[in-house]
Amino acid sequence: MFAPVVRTLHVRAVACTRRMRTPSLVDAVRFSSHSKVEEERAKEPVGGVAEAAAEGMAEGMAEGTTKEANGSATSDHGRHEHTLKRKMLEAALEAVPEHGWTVSALSAGAVACGLSPAAHGMAPRGPIELVRHFNEKCDEALREELAAQRDQMEALQVQNRLVLAMQMRLRLLEPYVRDWPQALALKALPINLTESLGDAHALASLLLDACGERARSPLAPEKVDIHMKRMSIGAIYGAAELYMLTDRSPDLSDTWLFLEREVNALHQLAGAGEQLHTLSPSSLLMSLLQRK
Repeated sequence: MFAPVVRTLHVRAVACTRRMRTPSLVDAVRFSSHSKVEEERAKEPVGGVAEAAAEGMAEGMAEGTTKEANGSATSDHGRHEHTLKRKMLEAALEAVPEHGWTVSALSAGAVACGLSPAAHGMAPRGPIELVRHFNEKCDEALREELAAQRDQMEALQVQNRLVLAMQMRLRLLEPYVRDWPQALALKALPINLTESLGDAHALASLLLDACGERARSPLAPEKVDIHMKRMSIGAIYGAAELYMLTDRSPDLSDTWLFLEREVNALHQLAGAGEQLHTLSPSSLLMSLLQRK
């Protein structure tokens, strides 16, 4: 019963075998050509990646050059803006006697520089920047004056050097003394207090340097000695500044007398501090033994 089925399968297998032909030479050539084309296509992406990488490097270098150029332009712009701001602040000082330490003075300074009144925004913190600019300008002027009079200063005693240096600094404040309470109020604001104390510390250091090397002889332990001296000098200068605001004497003569009294009192206190070193227990014992 299986014979017809086997015969049928055999016939179909022979027919399928006849349909399949053996590859000819033409087919081999076609296959070889197709393989070469595929190989070339496979190589193309590698070249594309290399070209893309080269283009990326070129773009990166161009971008770096652009950033450097932009950074240089930004730096130049920043310097120009800083210079322009200083010119505006300098011009605003001329308007302080009329407008006080206010935004109006800053606007007047901007107009004097050929700018819009709204250019006062170059000082974003407002009038306190004008006050600090004035302080820095006065400190620099005092430094130059002390350097110019070094020989004359060296011939004076320590307390007289300090009096003279403080007088120089207060003289610079004289044209603005009427509106100076407004500046002091700005400096005392909590948001400005840290910088104000820093400016006072810098001025006290400058005045201490004006006293010469002898003023640096220790009167207290080394770690606190220099700070005590700066605090004492700063306190005297601040008191003299406040005294000057209410002084109506000719040429501020009462202020100079007040300043001399305070500096002499400080000098006497420093002298007493130097003598305290001789009152130590060991020095007292030695003095008693010498008397015997």
